[in-house]
Amino acid sequence: MSRRSERVGHIIQKELGRLLTEEARDPRLGFVTVVNVNCPNDLRNVKIYISVMGSPEQKKKTLLGLNSAKGYLRSRVGNIIQLRYVPEFHFIIDDTLDRADEFDRLMAEAGLAKDHKDVDDESHKEDS
Repeated sequence: MSRRSERVGHIIQKELGRLLTEEARDPRLGFVTVVNVNCPNDLRNVKIYISVMGSPEQKKKTLLGLNSAKGYLRSRVGNIIQLRYVPEFHFIIDDTLDRADEFDRLMAEAGLAKDHKDVDDESHKEDS
């Protein structure tokens, strides 16, 4: 990724975040956060990774709402970044937090995870 595409991706992420929090009126849009924007060098097709708090059904509704608002969001972002071509937006649910929670749960079930308190207690014992 070139420096220019990184800058454009950062601007798109910032402006989409602002638009979604300040201007979005679609009730399908839940608590959504723009996590990352992958902007290729040709700036034609941008992958926008979002995180949605809620059930799988809420995530699906949010994705539908974003896809229906895609034209509006592209035009608003296009007015701000003023490129010859406004990139096509492709919204993707980022499930990294869900996978991390699942990993933690599995580790706890296996008895491999320790509380932070246990670790702190052990470190204080060694210091004595």
